[in-house]
Amino acid sequence: MTKTCAGCSANLRKEYLVCHNCNDSYDLLCANLTQNKFSLMSKDNKNTWIFHASRCKIPKHDNTNTLVRISTSKPSNTSPAPPNSDHSNVIMRYKSRQGVPDNQISGSSNTSLWDSQLEDKHVSTVNNLYMEEIRGIVRDEFNIAFSHFETNLLKNMEIKNNELIERVEQLTTSLNFFEIKYEEIRANVQTKNELLKKLEHENKELKSSFADFSARLATNETPLEG
Repeated sequence: MTKTCAGCSANLRKEYLVCHNCNDSYDLLCANLTQNKFSLMSKDNKNTWIFHASRCKIPKHDNTNTLVRISTSKPSNTSPAPPNSDHSNVIMRYKSRQGVPDNQISGSSNTSLWDSQLEDKHVSTVNNLYMEEIRGIVRDEFNIAFSHFETNLLKNMEIKNNELIERVEQLTTSLNFFEIKYEEIRANVQTKNELLKKLEHENKELKSSFADFSARLATNETPLEG
C-alpha cells in the first residue's frame, strides 16, 4: 500500500521524513525542507526529526511521552534493592562515570535528564536546520539581487552604447555633409578663378588691339608735307 503524507494526503516519494513523536510520515514540502537540506541531514537527525505541529504537543516539564517512563506501581513479588546491594552499586558506578552526582541518581532524575538531553538535541537540530535555511534564503536573495543588478547594468550599457553609436553616425553624417559642401565651394572658386584668368587674358588682348588701332589711326591722321 502506498504511503501518503499526513499533511497534504499526497503519495509519498522516496524522500520523506517520519515524525519521531507521532510516527506520521510527511513529504519535504509539508516538512518545510528543501532537497538540499534533506540531503545534508544525518541519519540521526532524520531519525529524531519531529514535525513542527507535533513539537508543540510535547510537554515541557512532564515525562509522559519520554522513552523511559517510571512505573507508578511496584510488583508485589519485587522488593526494592538494598542500598548496598550490587545492583545499586552498578547503577551508581555507571552514573558516576557519566558525570551525574550521586544525589541525583533516581528514576525521576534519570527520566528528566534523558528528556532534557533529547529536547536539547532536538532544539539543536532545529536550530541548525533553521540557520541553514536562513543562509539558503540569504544566498538565494543575494543571487537574485545580483542577477537583477547584472541585467540592469547590461541593459543600461547597451542603451548607452546604442546612443553613442547613434551620435557617432550623426557626426559622421554631418562631416560628410560639410565635406560635400566644401568640395562644391572649392569647385566654384576654381571655376571663378579660371574665368577671371580668361577675362584678364581677353582684357590684355583688347588693350593690345586698341593700342594698335590707335597707332594706325594716328598715322593716318598725320598731314602730308609739300
